Amino acid sequence: MAKFGINDILNAKTKAAGQQAQGYKEIYLSPYEVKAAEENTHQKLEGIEELADSFLHVGQEQPTVLARVNGEYRIIDGHRRNEANKLNLERGGHKEYEKVLFRSKDMSEAMYELSLLAGNGYTQELTAYEKTRLVERTKAALIRAKKEDGLEIKGKMRDLIAQC
Repeated sequence: MAKFGINDILNAKTKAAGQQAQGYKEIYLSPYEVKAAEENTHQKLEGIEELADSFLHVGQEQPTVLARVNGEYRIIDGHRRNEANKLNLERGGHKEYEKVLFRSKDMSEAMYELSLLAGNGYTQELTAYEKTRLVERTKAALIRAKKEDGLEIKGKMRDLIAQC
């Protein structure tokens, strides 16, 4: 049996509305129009001033990635980038940061949670408690996405969760 992980699930086709998930679209928004994740696995927003300085010198190379959930834009990846853009606005004189480039995709609550966890939770060192919490959140989001979005999970869910 081939092994697969959380990213395989996120790339799987959904049955929701009988269509494949839409791709990301490029949009321009104010950094104040987007909402940070309530419970992000990467809580430390360090080095914001240095990142903001870098944006002023060389620009922002990667856009912040968003999910639009129930009409609200939420950050999946790029919490630090968004805070750096806000800082550059607050410094004054940097009107180019009033509207910045984002990548956005419509998602359900469950798919947003899975995307957030896949993008942030499995890319960093975590404490034992954080790992346990991550597995709990992943399992709950998988169950919800299966039920609400028709997410297809190949194999047994317990095997997938054990790989987390």
